[in-house]
Amino acid sequence: MESADFQILLEYSITVLVRYLGAIQGVILAIIVLNYPREHKISNRILAFFILLQAHCLIAPRIVEVFQSNYIWMIYGVRFFGVIMLYLYIKSLYQKIRWENQWWHLLIILMDFLLFFIRATIKVEGQRFQYSGVLIDYINICWYVCVISMYMYLAFMAYQAYKEKVLRNFTNLHYSGLRWVRQMYSGFLFLLILDIVVVGFSFIYTEWFWPYHSMINALSYTFFMYFISIKGKLTPLVYQLRMIEDPPQESDEVVRENDREDLLGISNQVMEMMEKEKLFKEEGLSVKDIADRIGVKPYLVSQAINSCLGKNFFELVNGWRIEEAKKLMLDSKFSHLSMLGIGFEAGFSSKTAFNTAFKKHTGIIPSQYKKSKLLMQE
Repeated sequence: MESADFQILLEYSITVLVRYLGAIQGVILAIIVLNYPREHKISNRILAFFILLQAHCLIAPRIVEVFQSNYIWMIYGVRFFGVIMLYLYIKSLYQKIRWENQWWHLLIILMDFLLFFIRATIKVEGQRFQYSGVLIDYINICWYVCVISMYMYLAFMAYQAYKEKVLRNFTNLHYSGLRWVRQMYSGFLFLLILDIVVVGFSFIYTEWFWPYHSMINALSYTFFMYFISIKGKLTPLVYQLRMIEDPPQESDEVVRENDREDLLGISNQVMEMMEKEKLFKEEGLSVKDIADRIGVKPYLVSQAINSCLGKNFFELVNGWRIEEAKKLMLDSKFSHLSMLGIGFEAGFSSKTAFNTAFKKHTGIIPSQYKKSKLLMQE
């Protein structure tokens, strides 16, 4: 088969098939996501809509080819909904979405519709507006880059806020779903960068690369849809942060003066339980677990640790685990254990978590610490 024939087959048969199959699967996956745990309906709906938008990105080029008209702008006018949903989804994992405060997203969409309508009108007018058509294209590119950059920044800040709350409430970041949220953000960012790079290649090597551009686009969006759906299904604990009750009105950092004595008492109880009951050894320990034992609201425990002990829950528990690991390394009763065994015994869930936390607190990895201490004893 000649190269030209292969490109025609790739563009008009294989790529079209991949796009339609990917879009159909996207709709199916979105329906499955809607049936995720019912107590998280808002997050599920946002994620399902996000997946549907990725399916839309797959078939939009085919719609454009079939319906060549002045209304093409209505098809691509939803291009910002995807990144908006990404931002709102991450935010919904740790905070209730107040829809009355989200009106400004619709303003962005309306402005984008207007820009597309103007662009389509100018293009139809032909040579009389040739210069204006070029100008509107440059404006369109700048507008797209600015809006996408703004929302990816907002999504990143939402991820940082989510991460901060996770660190204040959990000791195992894997179980909290933090890693999956980061992968989802990174995956979408990769799609955006890949699309820009591939479009650039298409403009430079228009004759032969365009069919490959369509195939790369179709495969990348299809794979991403499967990833966020299947991986999300396998990480249901991504929602457990919503189980931690926040203060109804006050900020986490603002505590009334008459509450400080109570918080000091709670922090003393926490430290006593760590020392006597060695709670830090429990895998997946959370603020809620401790709050249930003490009989107070989880956010009060989190506030007590932050304001009275000057650290977050993650740092507190890992500090106790590291001190326990140091004792075990030098205890002859545990000389038969490997470094990984020491980490597990101290409460860490993996070798990576143990080494990372130990090095952050001491500046060296566990094996180096043990070796240096044994040399000092000789």
